[in-house]
Amino acid sequence: MDKFEFLKVEIEKILDSDKTVLIFIRHGETEANFTKQLSGWHDVKLTELGLNEGKQLSKAFQPLRDRFAGIYCSDLSRARLTAELALGSGNKIQQSMELRELNFGDHQNKVYSEDNKSIYEILFTEKYQAPNGENWNDVRNRIMKYLRSQIHSKGVYLIFTHGRAIFSMTHQFGYKNTIKNCSCIGLELDINTLEIMNQLFYWEFPTQ
Repeated sequence: MDKFEFLKVEIEKILDSDKTVLIFIRHGETEANFTKQLSGWHDVKLTELGLNEGKQLSKAFQPLRDRFAGIYCSDLSRARLTAELALGSGNKIQQSMELRELNFGDHQNKVYSEDNKSIYEILFTEKYQAPNGENWNDVRNRIMKYLRSQIHSKGVYLIFTHGRAIFSMTHQFGYKNTIKNCSCIGLELDINTLEIMNQLFYWEFPTQ
């Protein structure tokens, strides 16, 4: 069983359960990922590798497309196109700017490598506050407020979004960095409170 078939099987198990689950999927590689820039709300393109990553996700997601309770994506093209490639269609995908990346404000387009210690050393800490932008709680609250307005029944919901947006959900589980491009994570919700209860799985996109 290859990794994509394994992901499909894991998702099928959840679909056949009585759980309410958010599956967050990070978009494919972008030009800004390649150059290690904080693209934030800037609309950057997927690289050829990123396009191929999205296409490969279709092995797991396309056969299950009609079984999800809801499918959502950020309105930025890198997330939208990844969702369309993974599902084989743009039908049923609801776009929203509420699912965008963290707004990096004055740090927009800045390099976040170890050479730029003023950003790099605090970026993935609870202290991070983008100047004239958002912090981790801001982006988490923004995304969860939107999702709670969309969830009206038990089921599995797909959310194609961004690395730091997903990190705002996962740092409570001990993650110290973003998940890799086109990787995904399943988080169980309490259907009554619509609060995240626990992590069900983390699937990492296979390296070539």
